[in-house]
Amino acid sequence: MMGDNLVARVDGFLAKHFFWLGLLAMGIGLWIGEPLSPLQGGTPYFLAFTMFTGALGCRVQDFRRVLEPGKVMAILALMYGATPLAGWILARTFLGAEPQLMAGQVFAAVLPAGITASVWAIMAGGDVPLALSLVVLTTLLSGILTPGLFGLLAASQLDFHLWGMVADLGKVVILPVLAGVYISERGIPPALQRMRPGAGVLVKGGMILIMAVYAGILTPHLAQLGWGVIKVALGMFLQFILSYLIPLALTRKLPPQERIAIAFANAVRNIVGGTIIAAAHLPPLVVLPLIVGLLLQNPMSAAAYRLFKSNCANLPGARGAPLKEGDRPAAKENQ
Repeated sequence: MMGDNLVARVDGFLAKHFFWLGLLAMGIGLWIGEPLSPLQGGTPYFLAFTMFTGALGCRVQDFRRVLEPGKVMAILALMYGATPLAGWILARTFLGAEPQLMAGQVFAAVLPAGITASVWAIMAGGDVPLALSLVVLTTLLSGILTPGLFGLLAASQLDFHLWGMVADLGKVVILPVLAGVYISERGIPPALQRMRPGAGVLVKGGMILIMAVYAGILTPHLAQLGWGVIKVALGMFLQFILSYLIPLALTRKLPPQERIAIAFANAVRNIVGGTIIAAAHLPPLVVLPLIVGLLLQNPMSAAAYRLFKSNCANLPGARGAPLKEGDRPAAKENQ
């Protein structure tokens, strides 16, 4: 029990201070520089581990219960139509003179939903089965939709190998998710269930380490950008805001709990996975908007959570009161 309490406290500390720990990690990465680059080779394995642990607990019956065909098509059109188009317009506006940076911002907009979307939905009183289903569904579709849309919107000026990215997404994203769902269907072994809290700590710590590694790799390029980094941060900040506003505006006829779940699924993308895949297949500068997105995603999700939680928990049909900030929901771990 003492060990469990320690793991929970470490997990809470990492979640609460993720933004500042990420900034510290980036500073250390910039200070150390390119000697960190050999660690990049281990990042695909970390991504596969993250996707597998995130999929544990997802079952096919949950998807059947909440994913109506018409609703699914409308949500996918929102996530892979309206939102990427908004990201492309913002990227053209702020980063049009830097094709690689523009490509990075567009890439962030075509990624699948991240597993933390379900965590924020739990905390804010949203429709959790819907959020989880959207995370898994968009992840399974990411092998086609992410590289396809990216190639259409932003890759014309880059040395971009479509099928190599498709193959990597299959190996380190889709297959681990399928394995997690398969094990969940058969029943998660007790030993694996006991390891899940520790896996959450490893995932959060790994995300922070990834920031340091890719900051080190980007060191030579950041010197050339100078104050251009501010444009990247502003563009990503506005993209996050639109990623929440677009689904809220287009889903007004749905119950509040479903709107919250869709908003988090649309805004909280799998940027960790995107960073790893982009670093393997695209020029280094493409990664910079994704690193900035990693820093901004949790604070902006926390702001959205504070706005949502007071408006959803007491409504008819709400799925329980939202959790207090810092509580760890049992359903999922962070990604």
